[in-house]
Amino acid sequence: MEKAQEQPISGENVLVQQTGRVCTLTMNRPKVMNALNVALMTELSAKLEAVGGDPGIRVVILQGAGENFCAGADMSLLNERLSSPDWLPVMKLLARLILMIREIPQPVISKVEGAAIGGGANLALAGDFVVAAHNSRFGQVFVDLGVGLDGGGTYFLPRLVGLAKASSEGRIFCAVKMWTKARLL
Repeated sequence: MEKAQEQPISGENVLVQQTGRVCTLTMNRPKVMNALNVALMTELSAKLEAVGGDPGIRVVILQGAGENFCAGADMSLLNERLSSPDWLPVMKLLARLILMIREIPQPVISKVEGAAIGGGANLALAGDFVVAAHNSRFGQVFVDLGVGLDGGGTYFLPRLVGLAKASSEGRIFCAVKMWTKARLL
């Protein structure tokens, strides 16, 4: 059995663990349900770029620390009441992160437990595979917040679940209920 090795990290928002050819990236802000802020998105982008350039890594697992995958944007970021031009760098950072997940050569497995809401759901959907625990919940709640922020959900979701289901944006779906309904069809 191969021993897990912690890789040196530049920050505390993303933990990196490599076991053999598998690299696990863990968003590490469990007290706020791994909510996205600038520091987390910057670190995760840097880690994905490094992993993508490592031919010794064959697969990447993306997960959240604690009981949740990612609750989306950190509410403190939303409460800053930024003007539209001030949001542009934040949205570019999120777009870069989503593209990095899609474009690295290794397959990315999104390991979802608990909440995957808003931008967090879009991080999960960007993975090549999504493995959802029985307690996982996915939600696209941008409409409920009255914001146009997206992070790729309007692209990924219809392609994964069909346009009809994707059109019910603003609802939170339990993975077990979605899977059970799909089996009955």
